[in-house]
Amino acid sequence: MSVEDIHYLIAKGISESQHTDRGSKFIGYCVAVGSEDEAKDILAERRKLHYNATHNCWAYRIGSPSGVVERSSDDGEPPGSAGRPILDQIKKADIYGVIVVVTRWFGGTKLGSGGLVRAYRHSSELAIAEISTVELRPLMKFKLSCGYEHIGLIEKLTAQFEGTISDMVFTDRVELVVTVPAFHGEALERSLTDQGAGRIGIDEG
Repeated sequence: MSVEDIHYLIAKGISESQHTDRGSKFIGYCVAVGSEDEAKDILAERRKLHYNATHNCWAYRIGSPSGVVERSSDDGEPPGSAGRPILDQIKKADIYGVIVVVTRWFGGTKLGSGGLVRAYRHSSELAIAEISTVELRPLMKFKLSCGYEHIGLIEKLTAQFEGTISDMVFTDRVELVVTVPAFHGEALERSLTDQGAGRIGIDEG
């Protein structure tokens, strides 16, 4: 088990930006998604909404630092001029669970590869800057079973390791669930075993 305290940001809600560059109109659309299927649904909706656009370029980043999926598309723009700059902005903001779609209407003046990179980067940057985020900290749950004499010990250790207690059931023994930040999980389990003299039942759940 890793002992690293991992924090990361996920997107929340929707944001949109708009700008023009030498006649071309760009709309950046940033929305929280939880899966690749959701991202594909959002992309289909944007293509349907802006059916008359020249391009709908996009990128998404889904998962967490321990397992991430990243995809992007230039949608007919010169290779590397749209999808990659959009993805780079998502990675620069260091957020997960998000798709950014940048829609372009050609305005009659070619921007060149460098100009396109700057335009798509700017459009996605504007949209990402407006999206709300939530910080996540991976958690670990333990289902415990103990005698009444060990309740005080469990409460003390739970507080020590920044955890919470829930789902308490009192019968001849006490059944409860303790939730702690994942990086504390190993230390909590060891402390419960050692200080409870092996008389606290512990199951990861």
